Amino acid sequence: MSERPGAFTGAKYIRYNLDDPLRALASRICGMNEVLHLPPWMTDWMVAEAKACGIDAAVLLQPTTNRLSVSGAKFTKLALEKAGIPVYEMPADMVDATEWSHERMVDDVAQFLKERTAAAQD
Repeated sequence: MSERPGAFTGAKYIRYNLDDPLRALASRICGMNEVLHLPPWMTDWMVAEAKACGIDAAVLLQPTTNRLSVSGAKFTKLALEKAGIPVYEMPADMVDATEWSHERMVDDVAQFLKERTAAAQD
């Protein structure tokens, strides 16, 4: 039984049984899914990372067809905005491009940034 941490992890993400490729993959996906999609872990982590990176605004994916991905997104948006970070909710699904429009998304994000930049300067 291997007890070495895997790649793409910090101290918080120590995983075991990495000698079995399927178990190693499952441990990475399952652990990251819990942190990246579910409150309260996602909200605190996102705010901490945003502050550490000095970001001015965030784009948050809001899939309309994937319930798990949406479950914590609203809480994350509220937490980021409470921390003073404006958030654009992008209506898109990372696995379903049926309604995706590159031009529309570029325009929407540009408009969001123009509005937030103007508001920050006032």
